[in-house]
Amino acid sequence: MSRDEVRAACARTEERSVVQGAISVGGRHWTCPELQAYQYEKIWVRVPAYHTPAELLLLDRYGERVGIAFPDVEFHPLDKRGAKASAERAKVHRQAVRGLDRSAPDIDVAARLIARGQAQPDSVPNEPVGIVSYDPAKRPARIVMPKGASTSEERRREQDERIAAQMDLAKRIVG
Repeated sequence: MSRDEVRAACARTEERSVVQGAISVGGRHWTCPELQAYQYEKIWVRVPAYHTPAELLLLDRYGERVGIAFPDVEFHPLDKRGAKASAERAKVHRQAVRGLDRSAPDIDVAARLIARGQAQPDSVPNEPVGIVSYDPAKRPARIVMPKGASTSEERRREQDERIAAQMDLAKRIVG
């Protein structure tokens, strides 16, 4: 029996979320290069039922082997090995994205839009319901001229006129 077969026989399957190329099992983060290149949100993990794992078998959503995950090592911020590990993870992720980009078909959006427009049937305008006509000689334009800047006396006089109009209205209502 191979190691994978022994792991599969003595383990239970759990679904985990992939976050930044790592998963969390038993309070620890686990990762591997295949998991860092994995482009889906969920992955199945075979967790040993009888002992604390040193490695975890990873399966995709179809049950196919993705890789073997190891505990993620946390480095001190000044440790150069952490920078190297981070650069390697970013490289693996970029390569996976480039592979996906190469596998996607090239689409000419403009050509598709033109073809779709040409395939549409010709539009027929609606029959007119009535006729609208406009004769500027019969109805001349009306223009409202803007007011110029008013002085303080003019503003005070306009305010007094508004107050007087309101008082007259109040007297008529009250009686």
